[in-house]
Amino acid sequence: MPETGGEATVGKVQASGRLLGRPITKVLAKAGEVVAVAAVIAAANRLGSFEPGFATSPINPYVIFCLFSAVWFGPWYGLLAFAASVASLLVPFPRGGGPASLASAFLQYRVPLLWTLVAVYVFGLVHDRFRDQLDAKSRFLRRSASGKARLDTEVKALVEVNRDLEERVLRQQESITSLFARIREMTTQSVAETLAVLLDMVCQYSWASKASVWRFRPEDDCLECAATIGWEEDEKNPARIPAAESVEGWVARNNLVFSARMLVSYANLRRMDKGRNLLTFPISFGKTVWGVLNIEDMPFSKFNLYTEKILGVLIELGSPAIERTVADERLLLAELHPLTSFPLASVLRRKMDLWADSPESRKSSFSVIILELASMKTLTESFGEEKAYALLRRCMGEIKTLSGNVLEPYHYENEGQIALFYPQIDFDGTALFCFDLLGMLNGKTWEIDEKIVPMDVFLGYANSGKGKIESDAILRVAEEVLEKQKRRP
Repeated sequence: MPETGGEATVGKVQASGRLLGRPITKVLAKAGEVVAVAAVIAAANRLGSFEPGFATSPINPYVIFCLFSAVWFGPWYGLLAFAASVASLLVPFPRGGGPASLASAFLQYRVPLLWTLVAVYVFGLVHDRFRDQLDAKSRFLRRSASGKARLDTEVKALVEVNRDLEERVLRQQESITSLFARIREMTTQSVAETLAVLLDMVCQYSWASKASVWRFRPEDDCLECAATIGWEEDEKNPARIPAAESVEGWVARNNLVFSARMLVSYANLRRMDKGRNLLTFPISFGKTVWGVLNIEDMPFSKFNLYTEKILGVLIELGSPAIERTVADERLLLAELHPLTSFPLASVLRRKMDLWADSPESRKSSFSVIILELASMKTLTESFGEEKAYALLRRCMGEIKTLSGNVLEPYHYENEGQIALFYPQIDFDGTALFCFDLLGMLNGKTWEIDEKIVPMDVFLGYANSGKGKIESDAILRVAEEVLEKQKRRP
C-alpha cells in the first residue's frame, strides 16, 4: 500500500510539472530568456544617449522584441515581453527622464503601446496558426509512418500466410493427384491386387503400421482374412474369425464404423474386443456389406476424427473398384490362360452381357479392341512359348498403363490375339486411344534375351454405342476391321 501511494504521488507531481502540455521547466526557461532580454534592452536605453523608451528612435527595440517574442515563442511570451518592457519604463533614468508612474507612461506612450499590444496579439495568432499547422503535419506524418509500419508488418504477415497457403494447396494438389492415381490402380482383375493397393493407401494416408481386410461370409457366420499388411508370419493364423463374437462381425452386421473410443460407452463391444481393433470400417457395395477394413496399429497422434474421415473417404472411393474386381473374379472362375493368366474370350462375352444388362449401359458405351501380334508365331518358334507370352504380358502392362488402368485384357480366339475391354468410352475416344497405342508400341524397344524383336500389331475395334447391343455383333465388327488391316499391303 505505501508503495502504491508513493507511485500515485509521483504521478501527480509529474502531471503538475507540465503547463499546457509542455514541461514547466522549459516554460520557465523561455520566460527567463524573455525577461532577461527585456532587461538588457532597458539597460541599453538607460546607459545610452537615447530618449526614454526610445521615443524618438525610428526603430523601437522594445516593439521589435515584443513582436519577435510573439512570433518566435508565442502570444503569451509576447505579452510577457510587452509587460516587462512597460515595467522597465517605471525604473528611473540616470538623466532624470521617463515617466514617473504607470499612468503617466500610458498617457505618454499610449499610441505605440496600443499598436504594440495589438501587433503582439496578431503575431501571436500567426504563431499559433503556424504551430497548429506544423503539429497537424507532424501528427499526420507520425500516423503515416505508423500506418506504413503497420502495413509493412501486415504485408509481411500476408506474404507468409500466402506462402503457407500456396504450400498447402500444392500439397493438397499432389495428394489429390496421388490419390486419383492410386484409385485408378485399384482397377485390376485380381481381388488380392486390389486389396493390396487399398491397404497400401490406408497406410500412406493414416500412418497405420498394421491393417487387414476381412471378407464377410454370412452363410458361415464368419469373416475370412482376405488381405493383410504389416503382419508377422505368426500372426496370420486366424484365417477366420466368428462374426457373432468379434468387433469385425459387429461392423459387418450393422454396417457401422467402429472406433476404440466406443469401448468406453458400449459394454457389448468391450466383451467382443480382443485388443486388435482401433478403427474398423465396413466395405459396402450399395447396401450390401462385402467385408471390413480393420486398423490394428497406428501412431497415437494420428488416432483422431480427421484420420477417420480420410479413411472413410478412401473406402468410399475404392469400393466401386473392389466391387468390379469381385464381379470379375466371379466371372473368371478357372477360365484363365495358363501362361499369361489373362481371362479367355468366353469371360469377355459374359462381361459384355453383364454390361448390357447393367444401368451403366444406358449412361455410356464401351469399346472392344482386338490386337494381334503379327510376329507371335515366329517369336514362339525362336524363343519358346513362355518367353513369347512374357513379352506379350509386358506389352499388355504398358497398354493398360496408357489407358490409366481402365481397360481389361482378354485372350481372344487365335494365337497372339488379345481383346481389350475399354469401358465408358465412345468411338472417337477409341480411335484416338488406338493411335496413341500404336505410337507407344513403335516408340519403345522390345527385347527377349537382350535381342531386339519386332512389335508389329494389327488393330480392329468397335464401339457399343448407347443402348443394348449383342456382344457377338460388336465382336464381329471388330474382327472385320482387323481383317481389313491385315489385308492392307
